[in-house]
Amino acid sequence: MSGIVASLALAFALAGCAPRSEPTPSTTSTSDSGASSGAAAAPTPAASGEPAPAAAPPPAPVKDRLTLVAGGDACFGRLVGQEILKNPAFNPFESSARIAGPADMRFVNLESQLSDQKGETQSPTMKLKFTGPPGGADALALGRIDIVSTANNHMWDYGKAAFFETLANLERAGVKYAGAGRTREQAYAPVVVEAGGLRVAFVAFTGIWNQGGLEYHEARDHVAKAGREAVIAGVKAARALAGVDFVVVSYHGGEEYVSVPLQLAIDLHRAAIDAGADAVLGHHPHVTQAIEVYKEKPIFYSLGNYLMRTHGTHLETEIGYLARITFSRSAPPEASVCPFRVAGVVPKPVLLADDPRRDIYERMFRQRVRVTQGSIVSPAKIGSTEEDGCAKVIAP
Repeated sequence: MSGIVASLALAFALAGCAPRSEPTPSTTSTSDSGASSGAAAAPTPAASGEPAPAAAPPPAPVKDRLTLVAGGDACFGRLVGQEILKNPAFNPFESSARIAGPADMRFVNLESQLSDQKGETQSPTMKLKFTGPPGGADALALGRIDIVSTANNHMWDYGKAAFFETLANLERAGVKYAGAGRTREQAYAPVVVEAGGLRVAFVAFTGIWNQGGLEYHEARDHVAKAGREAVIAGVKAARALAGVDFVVVSYHGGEEYVSVPLQLAIDLHRAAIDAGADAVLGHHPHVTQAIEVYKEKPIFYSLGNYLMRTHGTHLETEIGYLARITFSRSAPPEASVCPFRVAGVVPKPVLLADDPRRDIYERMFRQRVRVTQGSIVSPAKIGSTEEDGCAKVIAP
């Protein structure tokens, strides 16, 4: 027996001294999970005693619908600018947040530069020359404004340096802008805003310039001038961008304090729709004008004032509205108007539905609707006021 044990011990000792063979290299394929088929299996949670990792949340589904709320002229000069200088946390859009807040996207026309003029927000020698302070950009961000039009007649009030400062302040605050830029190409280029997986391309143009003809002014390489060819080209460029779902045109033009849109504006807006735009937003007259549904797409010829004081001899400047447009990939846009009045020494929009004198101001709004909708051949109908104070825009 002792001999057998000795023989076995010798065999085991010899086996332990034998050289080990290295594994033969092989090409391994990667599975969908990223694990190599030739790799050793990782221990399961049960085997390792560790809890299973939490499953990654599924990607958010891309929405089919997107709601844009658009306001007209918003000026940060004059007393609004002074209020911002005194109180940097001032939010002039708070009073209309009940309507604008729930939207996916918000737009206004920025009717002033945003530049540091040592506390000056209006020229002492020219009352129609004004600028907001740099903090105006922060007020836009505080009001959750996603994009502004910078194509308008006040974008050069304090000159070129103030213009570039305006762009820099908007960029600093994270507010996008369309219709102006450091180069001509940027000024005319579409600007895309995304929400919920849907992409809206904005193009903006002005037909008004305070320093004479824009085509003859040095700003011609920095601010987009309205014209049929330019608008059509801008819409087509926006529509051609990869992944763009909807195209919106902003137009600054028309006659101030006139309720009837110019035929030039009517032709231009319809040309924008023909070229592929899904909606057109007009501003500059400082009063509301007609609303049209053209080829199932809404045209707002003038949204009126939004953040701009009432003109003493044109009381109709007190009434404006927010345009609420719901775009869909599978249906024509749906639109509503949400009226407000511009109130206060430091102007702010007060929704009519929240106004103590709602009945009076809603009658004024309906009178404006009768006046403006009768000014074009095929006006949209404005439905009855709903619980939230808005009224649907109905195709004729």
